[in-house]
Parts: sequence; C-alpha cells; structure tokens
Amino acid sequence: MTLKEKENVRLDLQTAIDASKTLDERRRMGQFATPGALASAIVRETVPYLKGKGRLTALEPSMGTGAFVSAMLSVLGKRLVKVRACELDDDFYAAAVKLWGNSKCDIQKGDFTAAKPERVADVVFANPPYVRHHALGPERKRHLQSLVLRRVGLRISGLAGLYCHFLLLSRVWMREGAVGVWLIPSEWMSVNYGEVLRTFFTRCVKLLRVHRFDTEDVRFDDALVSSCVVWFANLPPDGEDVLFTGGRDIERPATRRTFRLDELRRNAKWPPCSRCSSESGLRLGDCFEIRRGIATGDNNFFVLDEESARAKCIPGDFLKPILPSPRHLKVEHVTADDLGIPANADRRFLLDCTGYEMEELPMPVRAYLESGIAETSHRNLCASRNVWYAQEQREPAPILCSYMGRGSGAGSPPVRFILNDSRAIATNSFLMLYPKGFLAEYLGDDGERREELWNMLLEISADEITQAGRSYGGGLQKIEPKELGNVPCRALAKWMGYEKKTTSSRQMELPL
Repeated sequence: MTLKEKENVRLDLQTAIDASKTLDERRRMGQFATPGALASAIVRETVPYLKGKGRLTALEPSMGTGAFVSAMLSVLGKRLVKVRACELDDDFYAAAVKLWGNSKCDIQKGDFTAAKPERVADVVFANPPYVRHHALGPERKRHLQSLVLRRVGLRISGLAGLYCHFLLLSRVWMREGAVGVWLIPSEWMSVNYGEVLRTFFTRCVKLLRVHRFDTEDVRFDDALVSSCVVWFANLPPDGEDVLFTGGRDIERPATRRTFRLDELRRNAKWPPCSRCSSESGLRLGDCFEIRRGIATGDNNFFVLDEESARAKCIPGDFLKPILPSPRHLKVEHVTADDLGIPANADRRFLLDCTGYEMEELPMPVRAYLESGIAETSHRNLCASRNVWYAQEQREPAPILCSYMGRGSGAGSPPVRFILNDSRAIATNSFLMLYPKGFLAEYLGDDGERREELWNMLLEISADEITQAGRSYGGGLQKIEPKELGNVPCRALAKWMGYEKKTTSSRQMELPL
C-alpha cells in the first residue's frame, strides 16, 4: 500500500472511530484529531529547524490514527528512521498499529505521562489531549503536578489542562538540541495558569517560533478553541529574538513579528503589544476603579421585570434598577426617567433585602423569598452567604463595559462601552467603571463631560482590547477588570493634558 493510499485509509478510520463515540466521550478524553493537511504543513515548516541533524528519531505522545506519522513519512522520507509513539484509546491504538505498526514505528499502548522516559527523540510532533483541569480529578492532578515538579523543576497550576503536562513532561524524552513542535490551544498565552509554559519557553528551552491561528479560525470542527503551534529546541535560551506569526496559513502567515526574549519575560500576555506594554501613556486603571458587576446567585429569581414586581406587590424600597445583559441591551447610551430608572432599556429590578432578617420583611417580600428556599437558596453562591438572599452592593457606574464579545465587524472592538445616565447597576456580565480622583472631580454631575469621556473610550481600538484581554475559539474575546485597567487610552490622555515627566512619576492635569 502506498503512503497516499494509507493516508486515505487513515482518514476513513478516523471518521469511523469519531462517529462511534459521542462528542461528550471524545471531549472527556480530549480527542480532537489533527487535520491531515495541517499536520503536513507543520512538518514542512519544521524542516529548517532540523538542519544538520541527519537521521531522526521522532516522538509522538498521543498518536491517534497517526496524522503526524503520515506527514513525517511523507515529508521527511528516509531521514526518519524511528517513531516512538503512545496511544491510550483502544480504538485509536488498534487503528494506528494496523496502519503504521512496523520496525520503523514503535507504538506503545498507554498514557504518555505514565511511560518511563528515555532520551531518544530528535524531534517531537504532538497534538496532545485537550482535557480541561476539572476533568482530571484531584488525585490525578496532584500526581501530574508532582511529576512535573520532579522531572522538570516547575510548579504547575492546578488549573492547567492536560496538554500543559504533556508538553512539559516531553522534555525528558528529548535529546540535547532536539526540536519540539506542539499544536496546542492558544489560551496559555494570556491566562494565569499559562505562566508555567511562558516561563518554560523563556527560561528553560530555546523558543524558536509561535504561530497563532486567527481566533475566528477554529482548527478543530468539534472543539471551540483557538489554536497555535509552538516550536522550541531543547537548548538553553540564547537571547535571540523569537518569531511570532499569525494567520490561517502557517506556511504563508499574514503577520510576522519578532520579540526580544527579555520583552517576553516581562509580559504576562503574549504576544506583547507595544502600545499596551509601553512604559508610557495613560491607562484606564489610572482613571477608573474597575469592578465586576454583581453576581446575584440566581438571576432568574432575584431579577424581576416591572410587571412581575408589581404583580408580587414588592415595595419599591426593596427593588434596585438593574440593566439587562449585554445581549439584551440594545442601546449604547442608557437614558433615565425622573426616578433614574432606564427609559430606553428593559426595566428590570434586583430584589435586594440585604441587612434584613426574614421576619422583618413585608409579607409580599417574605412570601417571595420563601418560594425560593427549596431551589435558589441551595445554589452554590447563595449557600455560601451568611444570609442566602443578601446581595453584593454596587453604586451605579456612569460607564459600563461588556467583558466578552466577538465584535460586530472588521476592526470593531469585541467589547462595548456603555454610557449609563440611569441609577441602574449591572450584573457580572458587565464591568463597571467608576471615575476616580482627578477625573471624578472634573466630571462631577456634568452630563456633557461624561458623554465626552465616553466618546473617547469609543476610540480605543479593537487591537488594544484584544491584546490586553484573552482570545478564545470562534473569535470570542474576554477581558477581566485588571486587564481592562491596562488598556491605554491616548484620546483620554490628550484630553486630560497628561504627560509623563519621569519613569517613576506621572503628572495629570485637568483640561481647562
């Protein structure tokens, strides 16, 4: 059977095995197959890093049906003398042995993390299982953390997915100078648990290249996750610049940029954005206290529309105006009636009985709370409170920001800034921005100045938001309070007469 015929058989076997398992089963095992064309492109892009290595022994830690093996045999040809591979799943193992089991391909059935390491690999090609941390279980998680600490000398977060453990543990299989090539989720570049990988790539090995696929380009049809490919050599870091590329095609990337190693070490999010990581410039955190909106514990119970509140005879003293979620808020500027209730958005109210014992409440309020004891009071957040129906306290914020989104078109920011002229608060689907210090004093109760401020926030580019926040599959972007605080706002800086006098002090002057 020719290699092309084998690849066709492999694709048929892959389709059949995938169809025999439910999506939930495959997600539990982290089984998302590498597209054959992508595997071939990755191997071709790796060839320049293998210059001078001659005959090669490869390692494949999670073989599946052998997409990388097929690509290696096609691209590397006779240079490939041996493949060491692992596969845990019975069906995929049987398919791999049927197709590739011979003297050149040694396929072991079992868990790669449990295999006894041997320094045999000149190159590692891997698409490791994408299993999230909560599916690992406490005992296995502790075992893997201990293994990484013992073998690699790094402490890995309990929030890290299985792919992080696979990648770090692969190092003890690699010969000096061996090249590791990993197709993994790109989230490690921006989340806290990814710090261990960022440390590994900048302090333990020589990072060669990172290619990040477009966030809208989900590489796996059945996993909503954005992906990247990382190349590194098992050599000490040498201080050379690291290449970051991006786009749909790793062989013809849409973007190319190099970063100094010390720049990568300084930044908690990759790739660093010069505008976001600059030591100069005014950031939103300089001007605003940024807080997440409230978590009610059960929006369906604690948030009532006007008709329901009236029907249940809830007194107004126990109702706070609250905005609908970003998905249901259709306006960018929330106006108010004479009572401060939103006039151009759905009128919704938070039931807030904080500070009251049940017996102190009016009968209609007490009756409604009692109707939620059976179900709502036992929800995780409610059950953790001293009084299950108590609510977080927030003052209305003049500026709100949706903390996740995809943008409405090319170049549009993935999140929305909302001007709030009402006394409505917001749930935790929003971030609430409270002007502080000099800015709060200047704005006062002047509606025109607040609107001018809001318009400046609208000038913040999609790129600046994206670089500060986190990217997920399907183009989804998220930004947390501290991350939003790091976003620069040049229009606001100019408006406020901001200038940096020294590297350690800032002078901000209010506009005249």
